[in-house]
Amino acid sequence: MLIPGLPSAPAPAWLLVCATALSGCGGTSSGNPSDQGASDGGRDLGHVDGGGQPDGGVTDPRFAHCPSSSAFVGESSWPIALSATEGAVYCTRFSEGRTLKEELAAKVQLRIVAGAYRLPTSAGPYPFVLPMCLAVADGPGPALSGADGSIAHSSSMYEQDTYHQLHVTQPLVGASFTADLYPTQRGAVLPTPTIDGSPYDPFGDSGFSFGFSLCLAASCEPGTEIYFDSCTHEDSSVHLHEVQLGDDGDVTFELRIGESAASTEPAAYVRATGTFRGTDFDQRDFFKLVYNPSHHHFERHFAVLFDAPIDGVCGIEVENLEPWDDYQPDAAYAVDCALDRLSTLTVESHTWTVE
Repeated sequence: MLIPGLPSAPAPAWLLVCATALSGCGGTSSGNPSDQGASDGGRDLGHVDGGGQPDGGVTDPRFAHCPSSSAFVGESSWPIALSATEGAVYCTRFSEGRTLKEELAAKVQLRIVAGAYRLPTSAGPYPFVLPMCLAVADGPGPALSGADGSIAHSSSMYEQDTYHQLHVTQPLVGASFTADLYPTQRGAVLPTPTIDGSPYDPFGDSGFSFGFSLCLAASCEPGTEIYFDSCTHEDSSVHLHEVQLGDDGDVTFELRIGESAASTEPAAYVRATGTFRGTDFDQRDFFKLVYNPSHHHFERHFAVLFDAPIDGVCGIEVENLEPWDDYQPDAAYAVDCALDRLSTLTVESHTWTVE
């Protein structure tokens, strides 16, 4: 049962319009309102600190194989200056078509190595390597293959502005990486884009958008691509889902949801805290936090894996958490380390708050 906490956010405007126009598109919660938000239960429910990465950031040993910025291949005379900061780490973006088990298997972190690089404004393609590396749950991910990738440029103009499009392909050992960079040139002033781990803002005016994708195979079959997003969504709305699990304990999931012009909003699930069978946990490791939503996050499915098993259990799965409705019963399970269900847990209550 959903208990809306306070302060809480109303449904987005598009949802309210949809609910008015289409039967069954939206609805009201069947739960009772509460004056309380997510309680801390004696634990700190603060957020990931200071703009850094959650566990799995650039100091993580999974990134020990990263090259230096001198691995860059390109021309120093190219006119666009691209910079990457130490915070340029990105995480696998969820996919509505995946299950929680598939989300766990798809977890990868991407680091663009901090440095100053150059981009062309003529067609190409040209030999190109953007220094980068990947991390997976059990250690370093696929490395640069040693072969040059390529970069190609195209552009279009609107009024006085030039919209540059740069497509990067980069071979890896047993995998392939693609980047699409879209810096905007205002008049004659060349852009100086920065990659810093923050998400692309669809409604901002930074003059720079981008996308990264990965295929963990020699050939990239349709539907197998992994796409990347901000690991933290530091400035996005914070959604807290507190679930009481009866005698087994409780869990609070921290989800940060950004904005989208049309599709399901981007999000980062950054923390899970709680108590399970008398043992407290506070998990911030990207590789142990698993999330999958339905369209526009109408239904939210979470899992958290503990650092070490508790009472023979590796983690908790909770599915069907619905912020605006209560159509599907909330369900929770004790799971093993592969997210196989071991037993059913009792969901006594679910409280949702937005900060």
